[in-house]
Amino acid sequence: MQSTLRTRLAATLLLSPIAALMVQPAHAEANAIPGRIGFSTPTTAVAIAPLSMIERFVVRAGRIEPGRELRFSLIGAPGARVTLDIPGVTSDVQMREARPGFYEAEYTVRRRDDPAAFARTVATLQRGPQRVTAQVDMHGGGHGGPHDERAPLISDMTPAQGERVGEWRRTQIFARLSDDMSGVDAATVRLRVDGRDVTEFARVSAEEVQYREALGDGRHTAEITVRDRAGNVARRSWTFDIRERDHRDGRDGDRREGDGWGRRG
Repeated sequence: MQSTLRTRLAATLLLSPIAALMVQPAHAEANAIPGRIGFSTPTTAVAIAPLSMIERFVVRAGRIEPGRELRFSLIGAPGARVTLDIPGVTSDVQMREARPGFYEAEYTVRRRDDPAAFARTVATLQRGPQRVTAQVDMHGGGHGGPHDERAPLISDMTPAQGERVGEWRRTQIFARLSDDMSGVDAATVRLRVDGRDVTEFARVSAEEVQYREALGDGRHTAEITVRDRAGNVARRSWTFDIRERDHRDGRDGDRREGDGWGRRG
């Protein structure tokens, strides 16, 4: 019995320094300034904070004037509650998580708003006991990073430019989308075939566009436009040919737009 008590006592003495380190409260607060992050941690919280709670908080602004829509974007820890405050203009505006770790919010400038207030916008990210703030970077750089002025990339089109295809009953139109900075905004994708907007019949995501239709013989034009989340626009148009066929059955096929596909499928 005495041997067991001595063993437990020794284990307690060995572990006590580690336990003391794990429960020390964190007292770290800093003013929110561009390129810096401010921490505000309750004294009861464990002193282990995730790295890069906020990596970047930017706004695509241009000239601030009544009627202009400002798009705020924040990259940080996923699964958090993020709000922004524009001093003297609005407060506690919730930023939605468009994809893991990417938050966004829009605000339309009103006539009575002070234009200078937008440069003092502050975002607050809270996840569990951790609370982090950051002041907006009006130039879109954040932490000295590059400003996103590059449009999304539209590539790997099918059929390819100038290609002749024989799939007159079910022509497949495809394109790949990518943007390595702010990311593709899938809601802005538009697909036109021979001048007709067929987006609602296509399968659209932030990575690709897929569409199929029974197209007739001859030359056809496909055009895709898309924006990234920083507002940069990309547009690409290409042509291809459906070669003439001898439709010996006397039918020209069912022309069913989209072949039953639904938008954003």
